[in-house]
Amino acid sequence: IVAARQLRGFKLNYLRILKEVSNPELDFARVEEVVKAEVSFVHKLLKYVNSANFGWKHKVESIRHALALLGELEVRKWISLATFAGIARDKPQQLVIDAVLRGRFAESLSRRLGPASRSTDFFLLGMYSLIDALLDRPLEEIIEEVHLAGDVRDVLLGKPVTTRGLGESLALAKAYEQADWQ
Repeated sequence: IVAARQLRGFKLNYLRILKEVSNPELDFARVEEVVKAEVSFVHKLLKYVNSANFGWKHKVESIRHALALLGELEVRKWISLATFAGIARDKPQQLVIDAVLRGRFAESLSRRLGPASRSTDFFLLGMYSLIDALLDRPLEEIIEEVHLAGDVRDVLLGKPVTTRGLGESLALAKAYEQADWQ
């Protein structure tokens, strides 16, 4: 008997997508395959890339082209955002908003507290800090299923890290949420 909470099918797909984009070496072909498995995701991605925000001369019609245009860092951030929104369909919307705010807050602090080159790791740290509430599963289990950077994983699990600013950014994001100005 396994004492674990079962994930619904679509949440399992989203977790697979998250797992793929959290790999240290992003394989665009593999990301394309897992994204194709979730039709709503394909639509969102192409709609996003073809928005006026980018102003491309030609319409982007393939997933691989969209991923290549976004680049590795933006693919990781956008897919994390879209996945979290999908996972939280049956959760209060405020939970996703809080996850996004934590992610952006930590990312903005990365320029001052840590290496700016790791801003995506800071963003993912903030986002993943609420994934256990979104999936109704222990954080340790979820972290084992995705490939986060070692120090990001350690901060999420409450372990000490030597990376400058990573743990502090999450602590400041939480303090800001609670209006703990000290």
